Amino acid sequence: MAGMPVSAFTTSYMFQMNALQAMRHLGEMGYRRFTVLVSPPHFWVPQLSAQERKEMPGQLAQHGLEIAAFCFPSIDNNLTSFAAELRRESVNAVKEVLTLAGEWGIGNVVVIPGKVSPLLPPPPDLPMQCFVETFQELAEHAKSTGTRILVENVPMSAFPHATDVMRALDALDDDSVGILYDFANGTFVGDDPCADLRLVKDRLGMCDASDTGAELFRHGPIGTGIVPFERIADTLREIGYQGVTAVEMIVKDDPDTAFREATKKLAQWGWELAGG
Repeated sequence: MAGMPVSAFTTSYMFQMNALQAMRHLGEMGYRRFTVLVSPPHFWVPQLSAQERKEMPGQLAQHGLEIAAFCFPSIDNNLTSFAAELRRESVNAVKEVLTLAGEWGIGNVVVIPGKVSPLLPPPPDLPMQCFVETFQELAEHAKSTGTRILVENVPMSAFPHATDVMRALDALDDDSVGILYDFANGTFVGDDPCADLRLVKDRLGMCDASDTGAELFRHGPIGTGIVPFERIADTLREIGYQGVTAVEMIVKDDPDTAFREATKKLAQWGWELAGG
């Protein structure tokens, strides 16, 4: 039986290489499909020249590489900001990514569901209202470009648990919006990733793999924390997951070794390089 496909996230190289360079570099290690972090200086849509916008998909194809997803993090934006003007800027930036994804034939754009202060969390109805309003607009734009939005479970977001994300998507009431489930994020907030995966299985579009501890939040090398990869692999097979799992480690020192080791470690649980 074929293994579950693995792709690579470009984040660890964002300050050393642009996205194209990082994908070619990871391609030399056997990776063929990628999630590209959408953040300057690594990759930013307004900074692409017309020539780059036209030629990059072909340049990837020449090397047998492809982008499986763009990931728009919540670094400089907040899709659940209570300030409508700031939320509008965030929405417009995500729309640019969705438009480019449509032009390049990229099926998925991963989006973080906004931010709230951990020191003074708001009443839950406020970020929920902003989420529904914002994602109604984004979902319509995604449909017009032929792309799909995947909302990620993120500890520092307005919806840190998989149950929170599901509740937000139920309120949104649009089946076109799916979920990216991050193993480390779910583990760090004290959830059981296997229970989460069973909960979100009907909306599950992609998974992210890295490791973390219980006290210190990390996206560390596979096998260096408490993420239960073997049980997760069994659960993904149980629910019939057919999508890609992206290795999303954030490693400052020697990420090359971490990615090579990740390939070996994930293989023992049934994952294999996508397209490899």
